[in-house]
Amino acid sequence: MSAEVFAFVSEVFAAEADLAAAVACSVALPAFVVAVEADDAALSADFPAAVALAEACPALVDAALADDAVAVFEPAAAEALCPAAVSEDLAFVSDVFAAFAELPAAVAEEAALLALDDAFVSDDFAASFEAAASRAEVAASDAFVVAADAEVAADCCDASAFVSDVFAAAALVAAALFEDSAAAALFDASLAFVDAVPALEDAD
Repeated sequence: MSAEVFAFVSEVFAAEADLAAAVACSVALPAFVVAVEADDAALSADFPAAVALAEACPALVDAALADDAVAVFEPAAAEALCPAAVSEDLAFVSDVFAAFAELPAAVAEEAALLALDDAFVSDDFAASFEAAASRAEVAASDAFVVAADAEVAADCCDASAFVSDVFAAAALVAAALFEDSAAAALFDASLAFVDAVPALEDAD
């Protein structure tokens, strides 16, 4: 009896397990469907790419053949370019030698320009010295004129002093004459006073 109960319980558990598995399958079914649809979409998307790749295969083959041809003809082209490169190198070397040959001429030209600048500077200094000498000469001439004017003024002052001395001498003579006249008048007045004294005494 216990064995039958145990078997029944086992069947019940097995049924529940089957039911749970069925439920899990029903739950997972939509996700499975979505995954299948995604795979179909991926296959559909990969199909045009595969078709395009198949169509591009001839072009890829042609490109590979062209690369092979270029690889075959490239050494010949390189050999043809070698003389041109050598000629270009020789031309560069010639230009370098020409530049070195032009260098002394450039140095000489620079020296000539410096000498010309020095000559211009010397001319400027000479012109400055000449102008200074001319100004000094003009100043000396002006000083001579001033000295001559001063000498003339001194002569005029001497003449004025002489004339003043003459007029002073005349004034002194006139003063002396006036003094003599005044003395004579005073003497006459004294004599008249002396003569008048007796008359005044008689009148008293």
